[in-house]
Amino acid sequence: MCSETRKRSGKISSRKIPPRNEPPLPPNWLHVEMLERFRVLKFAPLEEEMNVLEIGCGPHALATVPLAYLVGETGRVVAVDKARWRFFEEITAAAGVRHRIIPLKLDARELPFPFKTFDLAVLVHRIRSLKTRKP
Repeated sequence: MCSETRKRSGKISSRKIPPRNEPPLPPNWLHVEMLERFRVLKFAPLEEEMNVLEIGCGPHALATVPLAYLVGETGRVVAVDKARWRFFEEITAAAGVRHRIIPLKLDARELPFPFKTFDLAVLVHRIRSLKTRKP
């Protein structure tokens, strides 16, 4: 598809994208991934009542939910991501921690408050999985 046609239609045909050779995700994949992030965050200097900035929270709140639990009822997590919010509200509400999270759709360099507002800044979402993979 030429770039001019793509500009006019605003779409890229999914038929042109080669299929990925990956097995389907197991039904509990979200829980497993979130538990992995929780284990990683146990090594961070997190305490209750902290204000934490999470950069790149992603659409599934994989690290956001564990962060919200770890900061406790009086702590807050400011979750920042430029564009990926698809399931975020649904997951944080189901986990019962939505009221501890302030989601912001922007670049972290454009925060509406100074960085010294936070006790800690983290970027945990980039950890894809802690599973052992065969080479």
